[in-house]
This record gives sequence, structure tokens and C-alpha cells, in this order.
Amino acid sequence: MKCSAYSVHDNSSGKKKPLENKGSESSSPVVGGVSDEGCWTRLLVLCTNDDKSITRRAAKEILLITG
Repeated sequence: MKCSAYSVHDNSSGKKKPLENKGSESSSPVVGGVSDEGCWTRLLVLCTNDDKSITRRAAKEILLITG
């Protein structure tokens, strides 16, 4: 199983909306999100212990997004 981190940008709505964790508890949780000028960004992180470099990079992105 691979680790990956990616952001989802939604410019279709100017309204703030809560983060949703879609799927079961075993699926990747939504770990951070901010509303920036109507653009909602959700950062989803999928990780295992196989690749620490991706986990570290994802952590940096979370810090940048959440401040």
C-alpha cells in the first residue's frame, strides 16, 4: 500500500462548509482544511509506515495550510 498526500480545491461554492470524513474508519481521514477567499481546501493524507518521506512532506503541507 502506498502513501500519498493531495489537496482538493473546490471553487464552485463561496460558502464555508465543514470537513467530512467520507468512508469507514479504516479509510483516510480528513486531517486539515481552511477556507481561503471562498476556496475550500481539504488535505487528505493516506499513509503507512512504508514511506516516511511522504509522511514528512504531508506534515509540512498540513502546517502550511492550517498555520
